[in-house]
Amino acid sequence: MKATLRWNVVPRDGLTEVSLSGPIDEWTDLDALFDEIPPRAKVSIDLGGVNRISSVGVRVWICFVDKLKAHEVPVEIVHCSVVIVRQINMISQFRGHSIVRSAYAPYYCAKCNKEQLRLIDLSADVLPQLRKPEPCPTCGSQLELDEEEALYTEMQLEPGR
Repeated sequence: MKATLRWNVVPRDGLTEVSLSGPIDEWTDLDALFDEIPPRAKVSIDLGGVNRISSVGVRVWICFVDKLKAHEVPVEIVHCSVVIVRQINMISQFRGHSIVRSAYAPYYCAKCNKEQLRLIDLSADVLPQLRKPEPCPTCGSQLELDEEEALYTEMQLEPGR
């Protein structure tokens, strides 16, 4: 069975919280998601559950963000998964007009051969968060960032900033 993108939309006092999980690919219908978003409500999109994005999925996502902008829907993105962080850094149109608030950074324990994720607040100083020592919850060894720091330090909070 083919995995599909799932979402949950929760309107709250002028803010619509949207959480996505699964892949964004050629089978993803973000027009259906758009139809569930109240007009002109500020939208917060949680991308922590997005585990894969194909090249067609990138185009589908950019069209979705462009449609939100055309309908004057303010957007913030939170909890960006590692695959989303890579897309934001590679493709300038990926974020559109959205504000990126936070992203997950992957950390690796060489002793346990396990990966851990740490949420990085992009509105605060990023380097100290990335370099903060943290022991592996399994064995106590020091976790190491398993990605380039620049992916997080150069990710702008707001477009054009």
